Amino acid sequence: MKQERLNLRASSATVARIDQAAAALGQDRTSFMIDAATARAEDVLTSRFDDPLVFVSDAVFDEVLAHLAQAPDPSAEAVDRIRRARLTADERYKRSQ
Repeated sequence: MKQERLNLRASSATVARIDQAAAALGQDRTSFMIDAATARAEDVLTSRFDDPLVFVSDAVFDEVLAHLAQAPDPSAEAVDRIRRARLTADERYKRSQ
């Protein structure tokens, strides 16, 4: 996996607090910050929206959508909502690249 560099600026007090917490866990600053940032990102992406985001491959998404469309009485609202969610997720992904 390609590694990318992150550059951050923080006050001396913040860096000292991060280093203290990292040391308490037996981690270096980088590992601690990556773990903390990743946990926070997961929290935001899974619990901060009315409908938590779920990431699946295009193939899985298409399969779910096909199953919904074949239901005896598919809710047009549900199918439309899933299509809109996909567009929103795709837009968020593209903006993050």
